[in-house]
Amino acid sequence: MEDQEKITQDQNQAKDKPKDNDVHSEADKKQDKVETKTEDVVSKLKDRLNKKTAENSSLADQVADLRVQLQKFTQQDKANDEQASELDEAKKQLEALQLENQRIKASRQVEKDLQDAGLLSYSSDGILEMLVGDTDKVTTQRTMAFIKFAQSLETGIRKEYHTGHTPRTSGKASLTRDEINKIADPAKRLEAIKNNLSLYN
Repeated sequence: MEDQEKITQDQNQAKDKPKDNDVHSEADKKQDKVETKTEDVVSKLKDRLNKKTAENSSLADQVADLRVQLQKFTQQDKANDEQASELDEAKKQLEALQLENQRIKASRQVEKDLQDAGLLSYSSDGILEMLVGDTDKVTTQRTMAFIKFAQSLETGIRKEYHTGHTPRTSGKASLTRDEINKIADPAKRLEAIKNNLSLYN
């Protein structure tokens, strides 16, 4: 009977003690759960990493496309700047040619105005350049002022010429030919000849 009790106690103890297989199987189950969770996490991380890699690749492609477009725009801007520069240069040349053409027309008009006023002898290049201005109004004002000046000058010269004195000699020369020829100053000598023309007839 004692043996029987001992067997019963051993059985009860065996029931209370977990079996080694049961301990291992619970640990294995826990380990399997941890591994499954780890695999799920790793799988999710891989998925996220693949998505991010795809997004980054897509962004890199977009950046490359934008760089190409920027380079095209930069080249177009350079071409536009060159065209604008050429256009500005052409405009400057056109303005210079128009100004030169305007000055030529103005010079012809001034020359005609001087001819109409009987002052064609004054139409040298220096006078024309002096009279021609940047605008027609300035050119006209200068031309009219010059014509008035030249006409008043000619009128003054004519008056002086007409009011000149005639020599008061009684037919006799006041100087001899030898005396006139000895005058060193050519202007005075000519004046003496003019006053004594009777000596040279």
